[in-house]
Amino acid sequence: MKYLQKAVLVSAFQMTKERRTTNLEWPNWLHEAWAKPVVENGSLFCSRDYGVMEREILTPLYIQTPQGTKRVEWGDWIILGDEGDLRLMNHDDFMEMHGRMAVGYLGAEEIKKNYNELIMAVSHKYPGESRHETALRYIRSFESYSEEAARAKTEEPAAGQGQKRP
Repeated sequence: MKYLQKAVLVSAFQMTKERRTTNLEWPNWLHEAWAKPVVENGSLFCSRDYGVMEREILTPLYIQTPQGTKRVEWGDWIILGDEGDLRLMNHDDFMEMHGRMAVGYLGAEEIKKNYNELIMAVSHKYPGESRHETALRYIRSFESYSEEAARAKTEEPAAGQGQKRP
């Protein structure tokens, strides 16, 4: 028998060289992992055994997992587990397991920003409606019109119509 794996939403972050040089894009949970003691499960840390760090050379990052210490390579995905533990996956495996939609996942702040932009694009709301309701009305109306136009293009002309006579 075959079974479909349940879709699970995961919190993940792809570590790149650019994101390593500055932590501005790091999610809060990754900052929390950085603040944990090195030996604690779910911690993120850099190697201290490389001596003096030169400006061009970045010390490698590591995560502490239940299976031991794992080195983070550029392009790897750091995944936050349900218990606050961290897992590591290379890019190809991550894309295969979690799909391409994961890359486009928007955070709550970006969703809020996009929603507000959409709502504020409504310059004239219908009487008795909120901007949200009017925006929804516009979208549904346009999609209904688009579907009707698409159907009209694919329908064959009725017998005798649109056909040349010999």
